Amino acid sequence: MSSNTAKEAILVIGASGRIGELIVRSAIDAGYRVVALVRDASRITPLKNLEITVGDPMDPAVILQSVHGVQAVVVALASGRSSDAPWAKSVGPKNLLELTTKHLLAAGASRIVVVSAAGVGDSRAKAPRIINFLAQHTDLSIGFNDHDRADQLLVASNCNYTIIRPTGLTNKVSLNSTLICTVADTVKPQAWISRNQVARFALDALNTTKYDRRTVIISDQN
Repeated sequence: MSSNTAKEAILVIGASGRIGELIVRSAIDAGYRVVALVRDASRITPLKNLEITVGDPMDPAVILQSVHGVQAVVVALASGRSSDAPWAKSVGPKNLLELTTKHLLAAGASRIVVVSAAGVGDSRAKAPRIINFLAQHTDLSIGFNDHDRADQLLVASNCNYTIIRPTGLTNKVSLNSTLICTVADTVKPQAWISRNQVARFALDALNTTKYDRRTVIISDQN
């Protein structure tokens, strides 16, 4: 995927979430046609060049229908929690990401960009201490384990994937540069990154081969 003409379409799964919504708006502004897969259509604002599909991403038939005619998929799902509080209980299915990824691969999706999290899998050594602590001592572990299983499916597949692992998320609007590193790099990421930076990077990843079949950790540069 090298250009962003209006004829190109991307599927955004988790489009009504805070990062997903930013990805949708950024993609439309960049000239993409966007298919948004959501469970509740009332949670997403209708826009030009936006097709809203209502369905459960854990349903293979829904995924098969949703990927038809798109050139890439961006997954911005997160395991449900009762609130944003660190100790909030997990709600909803514990294998949401794993099953969604499994169905995407079975449906033949060839380009998938996933918003995962720093601290998942082998990125624990690079994650801020507070994230690792919460992942070990709260229900965040449920979501992290789900992300890990989903990420492993991608790595083991023939799919052209990019796994993005942001550090702690903030709602501030940031124009700062994004620090990008891997587990093997000596550079240490910062503790935080804004959701708009994550959305911007996810979209940028579609327009370069630099991150093909790679897992990257991202944070604010400062």
